Amino acid sequence: MKMFGNLERMEIFILLSIILIAASIVITIYHVKQKREATDLVIHTYKVIQTGNDVYAQLLEIENDRILIYVKKDTSAQQSYSIAKQKLQRDIVQLRDLIKIPSAIAVINEQVIPLIKERFRSDNVDSTIFRSRKFNEPFPYEADKKLMSDVQKAFQQLDLIENSALVDRQANLDRKFDFSNIFLLISFGLIGVTTIIAWISLRARQKEINYLVASLKEWNLSLERKVDERTSEILAVNDELINTNEEKDNFIGIVSHDLKSPITGIQNLVHLMNAQKKAESENEYLSLILESCQHMQNLISEILDVNRIDQGMLSCAPKQISVPQLVARLQKYYDVVAREKQIELRIKMPDGVPICFSDDALLYQTLDNLISNAIKFSRPMGRVELVVSIQTPHMLFEVKDNGPGIEPNEMPLLFRKFQKLKSRPTKGESSTGLGLFIVNKYVQKLKGRLEVESVPNQQTSFKVYIPLQKETAA
Repeated sequence: MKMFGNLERMEIFILLSIILIAASIVITIYHVKQKREATDLVIHTYKVIQTGNDVYAQLLEIENDRILIYVKKDTSAQQSYSIAKQKLQRDIVQLRDLIKIPSAIAVINEQVIPLIKERFRSDNVDSTIFRSRKFNEPFPYEADKKLMSDVQKAFQQLDLIENSALVDRQANLDRKFDFSNIFLLISFGLIGVTTIIAWISLRARQKEINYLVASLKEWNLSLERKVDERTSEILAVNDELINTNEEKDNFIGIVSHDLKSPITGIQNLVHLMNAQKKAESENEYLSLILESCQHMQNLISEILDVNRIDQGMLSCAPKQISVPQLVARLQKYYDVVAREKQIELRIKMPDGVPICFSDDALLYQTLDNLISNAIKFSRPMGRVELVVSIQTPHMLFEVKDNGPGIEPNEMPLLFRKFQKLKSRPTKGESSTGLGLFIVNKYVQKLKGRLEVESVPNQQTSFKVYIPLQKETAA
Protein backbone atom coordinates (compact mmCIF):
# COMPACT_ATOMS: atom_id res chain seq x y z
CA MET A 1 0.00 0.00 0.00
CA LYS A 2 2.89 2.32 0.79
CA MET A 3 4.35 1.76 -2.65
CA PHE A 4 1.03 2.64 -4.29
CA GLY A 5 0.86 5.82 -2.16
CA ASN A 6 4.34 6.85 -3.31
CA LEU A 7 3.37 6.04 -6.87
CA GLU A 8 0.33 8.32 -6.68
CA ARG A 9 2.37 11.19 -5.23
CA MET A 10 5.03 10.77 -7.88
CA GLU A 11 2.38 10.85 -10.60
CA ILE A 12 1.01 14.08 -9.12
CA PHE A 13 4.48 15.65 -9.10
CA ILE A 14 5.19 14.58 -12.66
CA LEU A 15 1.80 15.91 -13.79
CA LEU A 16 2.49 19.23 -12.01
CA SER A 17 5.90 19.47 -13.69
CA ILE A 18 4.34 18.84 -17.09
CA ILE A 19 1.73 21.55 -16.47
CA LEU A 20 4.42 24.05 -15.37
CA ILE A 21 6.60 23.23 -18.37
CA ALA A 22 3.62 23.70 -20.69
CA ALA A 23 2.83 27.04 -19.01
CA SER A 24 6.47 28.11 -19.36
CA ILE A 25 6.42 27.25 -23.04
CA VAL A 26 3.23 29.27 -23.54
CA ILE A 27 4.72 32.26 -21.69
CA THR A 28 7.96 32.01 -23.68
CA ILE A 29 5.97 32.03 -26.92
CA TYR A 30 4.02 35.02 -25.56
CA HIS A 31 7.36 36.72 -24.77
CA VAL A 32 8.57 36.23 -28.31
CA LYS A 33 5.29 37.58 -29.64
CA GLN A 34 5.45 40.66 -27.38
CA LYS A 35 9.06 41.34 -28.33
CA ARG A 36 8.15 41.10 -31.97
CA GLU A 37 5.26 43.48 -31.33
CA ALA A 38 7.60 45.91 -29.54
CA THR A 39 10.03 45.77 -32.44
CA ASP A 40 7.24 46.34 -34.93
CA LEU A 41 6.05 49.28 -32.82
CA VAL A 42 9.49 50.90 -32.84
CA ILE A 43 9.79 50.37 -36.59
CA HIS A 44 6.31 51.79 -37.12
CA THR A 45 7.11 54.90 -35.01
CA TYR A 46 10.36 55.35 -36.91
CA LYS A 47 8.49 55.15 -40.24
CA VAL A 48 5.94 57.72 -39.08
CA ILE A 49 8.63 60.16 -37.91
CA GLN A 50 10.75 59.54 -41.02
CA THR A 51 7.78 60.06 -43.34
CA GLY A 52 6.93 63.29 -41.47
CA ASN A 53 10.51 64.46 -41.93
CA ASP A 54 10.28 63.60 -45.60
CA VAL A 55 7.11 65.70 -45.93
CA TYR A 56 8.78 68.63 -44.17
CA ALA A 57 11.89 68.21 -46.36
CA GLN A 58 9.73 68.32 -49.48
CA LEU A 59 8.16 71.56 -48.25
CA LEU A 60 11.63 73.05 -47.77
CA GLU A 61 12.65 71.95 -51.25
CA ILE A 62 9.52 73.55 -52.67
CA GLU A 63 10.40 76.78 -50.84
CA ASN A 64 13.92 76.74 -52.34
CA ASP A 65 12.46 76.26 -55.83
CA ARG A 66 10.11 79.22 -55.23
CA ILE A 67 13.00 81.38 -54.16
CA LEU A 68 14.92 80.44 -57.35
CA ILE A 69 11.92 81.25 -59.43
CA TYR A 70 10.93 84.56 -57.77
CA VAL A 71 14.25 85.97 -56.62
CA LYS A 72 16.81 84.66 -59.10
CA LYS A 73 14.38 84.59 -61.98
CA ASP A 74 15.39 80.97 -62.74
CA THR A 75 12.58 79.48 -64.80
CA SER A 76 14.36 76.09 -64.99
CA ALA A 77 13.34 75.43 -61.35
CA GLN A 78 9.73 75.17 -62.45
CA GLN A 79 10.07 71.45 -63.33
CA SER A 80 11.81 70.63 -60.04
CA TYR A 81 9.06 72.52 -58.24
CA SER A 82 6.30 70.47 -59.90
CA ILE A 83 8.07 67.15 -59.13
CA ALA A 84 8.56 68.09 -55.47
CA LYS A 85 4.92 69.11 -55.20
CA GLN A 86 3.73 65.70 -56.54
CA LYS A 87 6.07 63.80 -54.21
CA LEU A 88 4.79 65.87 -51.30
CA GLN A 89 1.23 64.80 -52.03
CA ARG A 90 2.25 61.12 -52.11
CA ASP A 91 4.15 61.41 -48.82
CA ILE A 92 1.16 63.04 -47.10
CA VAL A 93 -1.09 60.13 -48.22
CA GLN A 94 1.52 57.60 -46.98
CA LEU A 95 1.84 59.46 -43.67
CA ARG A 96 -1.94 59.44 -43.17
CA ASP A 97 -2.04 55.65 -43.83
CA LEU A 98 0.79 54.97 -41.35
CA ILE A 99 -0.62 56.90 -38.39
CA LYS A 100 -2.89 54.82 -36.06
CA ILE A 101 -3.04 57.02 -32.96
CA PRO A 102 -6.23 59.16 -32.91
CA SER A 103 -4.47 62.27 -31.57
CA ALA A 104 -1.78 61.98 -34.26
CA ILE A 105 -4.44 61.51 -36.91
CA ALA A 106 -6.12 64.66 -35.62
CA VAL A 107 -2.83 66.60 -35.96
CA ILE A 108 -2.48 65.48 -39.57
CA ASN A 109 -6.10 66.16 -40.52
CA GLU A 110 -6.59 69.36 -38.56
CA GLN A 111 -3.15 71.04 -38.77
CA VAL A 112 -0.71 69.65 -41.30
CA ILE A 113 -3.04 69.08 -44.24
CA PRO A 114 -4.93 72.43 -43.85
CA LEU A 115 -1.58 74.34 -43.60
CA ILE A 116 -0.25 72.67 -46.72
CA LYS A 117 -3.48 73.36 -48.58
CA GLU A 118 -3.28 76.99 -47.41
CA ARG A 119 0.30 77.06 -48.61
CA PHE A 120 -0.64 75.98 -52.11
CA ARG A 121 -3.70 78.25 -52.28
CA SER A 122 -1.42 81.24 -51.69
CA ASP A 123 1.11 79.94 -54.15
CA ASN A 124 0.65 81.27 -57.68
CA VAL A 125 3.69 79.53 -59.05
CA ASP A 126 2.46 77.05 -61.66
CA SER A 127 2.86 76.80 -65.40
CA THR A 128 0.04 79.20 -66.13
CA ILE A 129 1.16 81.77 -63.55
CA PHE A 130 4.76 81.57 -64.70
CA ARG A 131 3.66 82.40 -68.19
CA SER A 132 1.50 85.38 -67.11
CA ARG A 133 3.18 86.61 -63.94
CA LYS A 134 5.79 89.29 -64.03
CA PHE A 135 8.97 88.66 -62.12
CA ASN A 136 9.04 92.09 -60.64
CA GLU A 137 6.18 91.28 -58.27
CA PRO A 138 7.30 91.24 -54.59
CA PHE A 139 8.05 87.77 -52.92
CA PRO A 140 5.86 86.99 -49.85
CA TYR A 141 8.71 86.19 -47.38
CA GLU A 142 6.92 86.86 -44.11
CA ALA A 143 3.79 84.87 -44.97
CA ASP A 144 5.82 81.85 -46.11
CA LYS A 145 8.05 82.05 -43.06
CA LYS A 146 5.07 81.92 -40.67
CA LEU A 147 3.42 79.12 -42.64
CA MET A 148 6.55 76.99 -42.55
CA SER A 149 6.93 77.67 -38.83
CA ASP A 150 3.38 76.40 -38.22
CA VAL A 151 4.02 73.30 -40.29
CA GLN A 152 7.23 72.64 -38.37
CA LYS A 153 5.38 72.95 -35.06
CA ALA A 154 2.69 70.55 -36.27
CA PHE A 155 5.29 67.95 -37.20
CA GLN A 156 7.06 68.43 -33.86
CA GLN A 157 3.71 67.79 -32.12
CA LEU A 158 3.26 64.68 -34.27
CA ASP A 159 6.73 63.42 -33.29
CA LEU A 160 5.95 64.10 -29.64
CA ILE A 161 2.67 62.11 -29.82
CA GLU A 162 4.31 59.13 -31.53
CA ASN A 163 7.27 59.09 -29.12
CA SER A 164 4.94 59.38 -26.13
CA ALA A 165 2.79 56.50 -27.41
CA LEU A 166 5.92 54.45 -28.01
CA VAL A 167 7.11 55.06 -24.44
CA ASP A 168 3.68 54.13 -23.02
CA ARG A 169 3.48 50.95 -25.04
CA GLN A 170 7.02 50.01 -24.16
CA ALA A 171 6.30 50.56 -20.47
CA ASN A 172 3.20 48.37 -20.72
CA LEU A 173 5.20 45.64 -22.44
CA ASP A 174 7.91 45.92 -19.78
CA ARG A 175 5.31 45.36 -17.07
CA LYS A 176 4.06 42.29 -18.89
CA PHE A 177 7.61 41.06 -19.30
CA ASP A 178 8.25 41.55 -15.59
CA PHE A 179 5.15 39.55 -14.68
CA SER A 180 6.05 36.84 -17.17
CA ASN A 181 9.61 36.65 -15.91
CA ILE A 182 8.40 36.32 -12.32
CA PHE A 183 6.02 33.53 -13.36
CA LEU A 184 8.79 31.79 -15.31
CA LEU A 185 11.12 32.03 -12.34
CA ILE A 186 8.46 30.54 -10.04
CA SER A 187 7.66 27.84 -12.63
CA PHE A 188 11.27 26.78 -13.05
CA GLY A 189 11.69 26.76 -9.29
CA LEU A 190 8.63 24.54 -8.85
CA ILE A 191 9.80 22.30 -11.69
CA GLY A 192 13.09 21.88 -9.90
CA VAL A 193 11.36 21.10 -6.60
CA THR A 194 8.94 18.62 -8.17
CA THR A 195 11.79 16.98 -10.06
CA ILE A 196 13.73 16.49 -6.84
CA ILE A 197 10.64 15.14 -5.05
CA ALA A 198 9.85 12.84 -7.99
CA TRP A 199 13.45 11.59 -7.97
CA ILE A 200 13.24 10.88 -4.23
CA SER A 201 9.91 9.09 -4.75
CA LEU A 202 11.40 7.04 -7.58
CA ARG A 203 14.30 6.01 -5.38
CA ALA A 204 11.90 4.98 -2.62
CA ARG A 205 9.75 3.09 -5.08
CA GLN A 206 12.80 1.37 -6.55
CA LYS A 207 13.80 0.20 -3.08
CA GLU A 208 10.32 -1.18 -2.51
CA ILE A 209 10.39 -2.90 -5.89
CA ASN A 210 13.76 -4.42 -5.12
CA TYR A 211 12.39 -5.66 -1.81
CA LEU A 212 9.36 -7.15 -3.53
CA VAL A 213 11.53 -8.78 -6.20
CA ALA A 214 13.71 -10.33 -3.52
CA SER A 215 10.61 -11.52 -1.66
CA LEU A 216 9.16 -12.96 -4.89
CA LYS A 217 12.41 -14.78 -5.64
CA GLU A 218 12.46 -16.26 -2.16
CA TRP A 219 8.80 -17.23 -2.41
CA ASN A 220 9.41 -18.69 -5.88
CA LEU A 221 12.28 -20.80 -4.58
CA SER A 222 10.09 -22.01 -1.74
CA LEU A 223 7.29 -22.78 -4.19
CA GLU A 224 9.68 -24.65 -6.48
CA ARG A 225 10.85 -26.75 -3.55
CA LYS A 226 7.25 -27.54 -2.63
CA VAL A 227 6.43 -28.33 -6.28
CA ASP A 228 9.45 -30.64 -6.50
CA GLU A 229 8.42 -32.37 -3.30
CA ARG A 230 4.83 -32.69 -4.49
CA THR A 231 5.98 -33.88 -7.92
CA SER A 232 8.12 -36.54 -6.29
CA GLU A 233 5.14 -37.64 -4.23
CA ILE A 234 2.89 -37.71 -7.31
CA LEU A 235 5.49 -39.66 -9.30
CA ALA A 236 5.80 -42.15 -6.46
CA VAL A 237 2.01 -42.51 -6.27
CA ASN A 238 1.85 -42.76 -10.06
CA ASP A 239 4.45 -45.53 -10.08
CA GLU A 240 2.52 -47.29 -7.39
CA LEU A 241 -0.70 -46.91 -9.40
CA ILE A 242 1.02 -48.23 -12.52
CA ASN A 243 2.26 -51.25 -10.59
CA THR A 244 -1.18 -51.74 -9.06
CA ASN A 245 -2.83 -51.45 -12.48
CA GLU A 246 -0.41 -53.98 -13.94
CA GLU A 247 -1.14 -56.31 -11.06
CA LYS A 248 -4.87 -55.76 -11.63
CA ASP A 249 -4.53 -56.53 -15.35
CA ASN A 250 -2.53 -59.66 -14.62
CA PHE A 251 -5.05 -60.69 -11.98
CA ILE A 252 -7.98 -60.14 -14.35
CA GLY A 253 -6.24 -62.11 -17.06
CA ILE A 254 -5.42 -64.98 -14.73
CA VAL A 255 -8.81 -65.02 -13.06
CA SER A 256 -10.72 -64.74 -16.34
CA HIS A 257 -8.66 -67.50 -17.91
CA ASP A 258 -9.06 -69.72 -14.87
CA LEU A 259 -12.83 -69.05 -14.79
CA LYS A 260 -13.35 -69.87 -18.45
CA SER A 261 -12.01 -73.40 -18.10
CA PRO A 262 -14.41 -74.62 -15.36
CA ILE A 263 -17.34 -72.85 -17.08
CA THR A 264 -16.52 -74.62 -20.31
CA GLY A 265 -16.38 -77.88 -18.38
CA ILE A 266 -19.79 -77.23 -16.83
CA GLN A 267 -21.23 -76.50 -20.28
CA ASN A 268 -19.82 -79.74 -21.67
CA LEU A 269 -21.27 -81.73 -18.75
CA VAL A 270 -24.68 -80.13 -19.30
CA HIS A 271 -24.56 -81.05 -22.99
CA LEU A 272 -23.78 -84.68 -22.02
CA MET A 273 -26.67 -84.70 -19.57
CA ASN A 274 -28.99 -83.27 -22.23
CA ALA A 275 -28.13 -86.25 -24.45
CA GLN A 276 -29.68 -88.60 -21.88
CA LYS A 277 -33.38 -89.03 -21.25
CA LYS A 278 -34.55 -87.06 -18.25
CA ALA A 279 -37.65 -85.61 -16.74
CA GLU A 280 -38.98 -82.29 -18.11
CA SER A 281 -38.11 -80.46 -14.88
CA GLU A 282 -34.52 -81.64 -15.15
CA ASN A 283 -34.28 -80.32 -18.71
CA GLU A 284 -35.51 -76.94 -17.49
CA TYR A 285 -32.82 -76.83 -14.81
CA LEU A 286 -30.14 -77.80 -17.31
CA SER A 287 -31.29 -74.96 -19.60
CA LEU A 288 -30.97 -72.51 -16.73
CA ILE A 289 -27.46 -73.81 -16.00
CA LEU A 290 -26.48 -73.38 -19.66
CA GLU A 291 -27.95 -69.87 -19.76
CA SER A 292 -26.01 -68.86 -16.61
CA CYS A 293 -22.81 -70.37 -18.00
CA GLN A 294 -23.30 -68.47 -21.26
CA HIS A 295 -23.88 -65.23 -19.37
CA MET A 296 -20.71 -65.83 -17.33
CA GLN A 297 -18.81 -66.64 -20.52
CA ASN A 298 -19.98 -63.39 -22.17
CA LEU A 299 -19.12 -61.36 -19.07
CA ILE A 300 -15.61 -62.81 -18.93
CA SER A 301 -15.12 -62.13 -22.65
CA GLU A 302 -16.20 -58.50 -22.23
CA ILE A 303 -13.89 -58.01 -19.24
CA LEU A 304 -11.00 -59.49 -21.22
CA ASP A 305 -11.82 -57.26 -24.19
CA VAL A 306 -11.88 -54.13 -22.00
CA ASN A 307 -8.61 -55.19 -20.38
CA ARG A 308 -6.95 -55.56 -23.80
CA ILE A 309 -8.30 -52.14 -24.86
CA ASP A 310 -7.00 -50.46 -21.68
CA GLN A 311 -3.57 -52.06 -22.15
CA GLY A 312 -3.44 -51.05 -25.83
CA MET A 313 -3.16 -54.72 -26.82
CA LEU A 314 -6.15 -54.71 -29.16
CA SER A 315 -4.90 -56.07 -32.48
CA CYS A 316 -6.40 -55.47 -35.92
CA ALA A 317 -5.59 -57.66 -38.96
CA PRO A 318 -7.59 -56.42 -41.97
CA LYS A 319 -8.30 -58.92 -44.75
CA GLN A 320 -10.88 -59.58 -47.41
CA ILE A 321 -14.22 -60.33 -45.81
CA SER A 322 -17.28 -61.79 -47.51
CA VAL A 323 -20.06 -59.62 -46.17
CA PRO A 324 -22.87 -62.10 -47.11
CA GLN A 325 -21.11 -64.87 -45.13
CA LEU A 326 -20.58 -62.56 -42.15
CA VAL A 327 -24.25 -61.54 -42.16
CA ALA A 328 -25.37 -65.18 -42.56
CA ARG A 329 -23.44 -66.19 -39.42
CA LEU A 330 -25.10 -63.40 -37.44
CA GLN A 331 -28.54 -64.25 -38.82
CA LYS A 332 -28.19 -67.99 -38.04
CA TYR A 333 -27.45 -67.28 -34.38
CA TYR A 334 -29.83 -64.40 -33.71
CA ASP A 335 -32.82 -65.90 -35.53
CA VAL A 336 -33.14 -68.30 -32.60
CA VAL A 337 -32.61 -65.60 -29.98
CA ALA A 338 -35.13 -63.27 -31.64
CA ARG A 339 -37.79 -66.01 -31.92
CA GLU A 340 -37.46 -66.78 -28.21
CA LYS A 341 -38.51 -63.14 -27.48
CA GLN A 342 -41.09 -63.11 -30.29
CA ILE A 343 -39.11 -60.41 -32.14
CA GLU A 344 -38.85 -60.23 -35.92
CA LEU A 345 -35.26 -60.08 -37.23
CA ARG A 346 -34.97 -58.62 -40.73
CA ILE A 347 -31.86 -58.66 -42.87
CA LYS A 348 -31.72 -56.18 -45.81
CA MET A 349 -28.76 -56.49 -48.13
CA PRO A 350 -28.63 -55.80 -51.89
CA ASP A 351 -27.34 -58.41 -54.30
CA GLY A 352 -23.73 -58.25 -55.35
CA VAL A 353 -22.41 -56.65 -52.18
CA PRO A 354 -18.63 -56.37 -52.65
CA ILE A 355 -16.07 -57.63 -50.22
CA CYS A 356 -14.60 -55.19 -47.70
CA PHE A 357 -11.21 -55.09 -46.04
CA SER A 358 -11.52 -55.28 -42.27
CA ASP A 359 -10.78 -57.42 -39.25
CA ASP A 360 -13.31 -60.25 -39.31
CA ALA A 361 -13.36 -60.84 -35.54
CA LEU A 362 -13.65 -57.17 -34.59
CA LEU A 363 -16.34 -56.44 -37.17
CA TYR A 364 -18.32 -59.55 -36.19
CA GLN A 365 -18.09 -58.70 -32.49
CA THR A 366 -19.18 -55.11 -33.23
CA LEU A 367 -22.32 -56.16 -35.11
CA ASP A 368 -22.93 -58.96 -32.60
CA ASN A 369 -23.02 -56.49 -29.71
CA LEU A 370 -25.33 -54.08 -31.56
CA ILE A 371 -27.82 -56.81 -32.62
CA SER A 372 -27.70 -58.33 -29.14
CA ASN A 373 -28.50 -54.95 -27.55
CA ALA A 374 -31.29 -54.28 -30.06
CA ILE A 375 -32.98 -57.62 -29.24
CA LYS A 376 -32.30 -57.24 -25.52
CA PHE A 377 -34.02 -53.84 -25.30
CA SER A 378 -36.87 -54.55 -27.76
CA ARG A 379 -40.35 -55.48 -26.56
CA PRO A 380 -42.03 -58.74 -27.64
CA MET A 381 -43.61 -58.49 -31.08
CA GLY A 382 -41.01 -55.83 -31.90
CA ARG A 383 -38.70 -55.62 -34.90
CA VAL A 384 -34.91 -55.52 -35.32
CA GLU A 385 -33.28 -54.81 -38.69
CA LEU A 386 -29.75 -55.18 -40.04
CA VAL A 387 -29.41 -53.08 -43.20
CA VAL A 388 -26.25 -53.35 -45.34
CA SER A 389 -25.56 -50.75 -48.06
CA ILE A 390 -22.72 -49.11 -49.96
CA GLN A 391 -21.92 -45.50 -49.03
CA THR A 392 -18.71 -45.00 -51.03
CA PRO A 393 -15.98 -44.99 -49.77
CA HIS A 394 -17.60 -46.91 -46.90
CA MET A 395 -19.82 -49.91 -46.36
CA LEU A 396 -22.67 -49.08 -44.00
CA PHE A 397 -24.02 -51.54 -41.42
CA GLU A 398 -27.15 -50.13 -39.77
CA VAL A 399 -28.84 -51.86 -36.82
CA LYS A 400 -32.34 -50.52 -36.10
CA ASP A 401 -34.98 -51.39 -33.53
CA ASN A 402 -38.35 -50.00 -32.44
CA GLY A 403 -37.62 -50.27 -28.72
CA PRO A 404 -37.83 -47.62 -25.96
CA GLY A 405 -35.11 -45.44 -27.52
CA ILE A 406 -32.51 -43.26 -25.79
CA GLU A 407 -33.19 -39.98 -24.01
CA PRO A 408 -31.26 -36.96 -25.46
CA ASN A 409 -29.56 -36.25 -22.11
CA GLU A 410 -28.22 -39.83 -22.04
CA MET A 411 -26.52 -39.63 -25.45
CA PRO A 412 -23.17 -38.38 -24.05
CA LEU A 413 -23.13 -41.37 -21.63
CA LEU A 414 -23.56 -44.13 -24.24
CA PHE A 415 -19.95 -45.13 -24.77
CA ARG A 416 -18.63 -44.96 -21.22
CA LYS A 417 -17.49 -48.04 -19.32
CA PHE A 418 -20.03 -49.66 -16.98
CA GLN A 419 -22.60 -47.02 -17.96
CA LYS A 420 -26.20 -48.14 -17.55
CA LEU A 421 -29.03 -46.03 -18.95
CA LYS A 422 -32.63 -45.50 -17.90
CA SER A 423 -33.97 -48.13 -20.32
CA ARG A 424 -33.67 -51.73 -19.08
CA PRO A 425 -33.71 -55.07 -20.95
CA THR A 426 -37.33 -56.10 -21.57
CA LYS A 427 -36.94 -59.76 -20.41
CA GLY A 428 -34.70 -59.18 -17.43
CA GLU A 429 -31.49 -59.93 -19.35
CA SER A 430 -28.25 -58.91 -17.70
CA SER A 431 -26.34 -55.83 -18.85
CA THR A 432 -22.76 -54.98 -17.82
CA GLY A 433 -22.63 -51.54 -19.46
CA LEU A 434 -19.52 -52.57 -21.42
CA GLY A 435 -21.00 -53.51 -24.80
CA LEU A 436 -21.23 -50.06 -26.41
CA PHE A 437 -17.86 -49.03 -24.96
CA ILE A 438 -16.30 -52.06 -26.69
CA VAL A 439 -18.22 -51.34 -29.93
CA ASN A 440 -16.93 -47.75 -30.05
CA LYS A 441 -13.32 -48.85 -29.48
CA TYR A 442 -13.60 -51.60 -32.11
CA VAL A 443 -14.97 -49.17 -34.72
CA GLN A 444 -12.13 -46.73 -33.99
CA LYS A 445 -9.62 -49.55 -34.39
CA LEU A 446 -11.20 -50.43 -37.74
CA LYS A 447 -10.74 -46.78 -38.89
CA GLY A 448 -14.51 -46.52 -39.18
CA ARG A 449 -17.20 -44.20 -37.90
CA LEU A 450 -20.09 -44.80 -35.49
CA GLU A 451 -23.28 -42.73 -35.49
CA VAL A 452 -26.36 -42.96 -33.28
CA GLU A 453 -29.87 -41.66 -33.93
CA SER A 454 -32.74 -42.21 -31.51
CA VAL A 455 -36.32 -41.06 -30.99
CA PRO A 456 -37.57 -41.97 -27.49
CA ASN A 457 -40.34 -44.60 -27.53
CA GLN A 458 -40.08 -44.97 -31.31
CA GLN A 459 -36.76 -46.03 -32.81
CA THR A 460 -33.01 -46.30 -32.31
CA SER A 461 -30.43 -46.63 -35.10
CA PHE A 462 -26.70 -47.44 -34.84
CA LYS A 463 -24.73 -46.83 -38.05
CA VAL A 464 -21.28 -48.36 -38.52
CA TYR A 465 -19.23 -47.07 -41.47
CA ILE A 466 -16.39 -49.43 -42.45
CA PRO A 467 -13.84 -48.43 -45.16
CA LEU A 468 -14.04 -50.41 -48.39
CA GLN A 469 -10.43 -49.89 -49.45
CA LYS A 470 -7.56 -51.85 -47.99
CA GLU A 471 -5.26 -48.87 -47.47
CA THR A 472 -7.80 -47.01 -45.30
CA ALA A 473 -8.76 -50.07 -43.27
CA ALA A 474 -5.19 -51.08 -42.41
